[in-house]
Amino acid sequence: MLDVRDYYLGLYYHAHFEGKAEWTLDEAMVPHYRTVLPGHNSVAWLLWHNARGEDWAIQTILQGREQLLTREGWGERMGITYPGFGGGMTREEMIALSEQIDLEALRGYYTAVAEATQACMSTFDFDTLNTPFDVQSRLALAPEAQGPSPFHRRHFPTWTAPRTWVNVFTIMDVTLHMADADHVLNLLVPDREVD
Repeated sequence: MLDVRDYYLGLYYHAHFEGKAEWTLDEAMVPHYRTVLPGHNSVAWLLWHNARGEDWAIQTILQGREQLLTREGWGERMGITYPGFGGGMTREEMIALSEQIDLEALRGYYTAVAEATQACMSTFDFDTLNTPFDVQSRLALAPEAQGPSPFHRRHFPTWTAPRTWVNVFTIMDVTLHMADADHVLNLLVPDREVD
């Protein structure tokens, strides 16, 4: 019988590396990452946003550790100094990030965050998913990571159980934004071959 950990790790892998994610991460799609279509975020921004949110949520909020962004120098490698994860970012900021981010480093960061999350969740005690923890002290470790969004600043302090952070930042948000990336790429490469 499949246990909770195996089920989660299967969902995680699918959301990050299979289906729409697999095509989005395909090397052939990289030339399209910076393109910003009217009414859409760029694929580069979507991948950065997923990785940034997950890095902060799992490394800092869940584990109380420094984010990979700063601990391993990914911000410098990507050429991005924006400390948040993109919530509340203006369209102009999104476009600027899309234009300046180092795409090879972005792909490396995405992979590094995924590997770190999988390592964390491979040993995580899933019996504690609903156990409240001191989220205020974890938010204080990297307050700039919350970004400028009043909505996030109001609601993050109420997310006092690991379940919310894990669900939102490693499954739901990733699935949503990989679908966004897939849509953008379908508009840019309508004749692509799909397996």
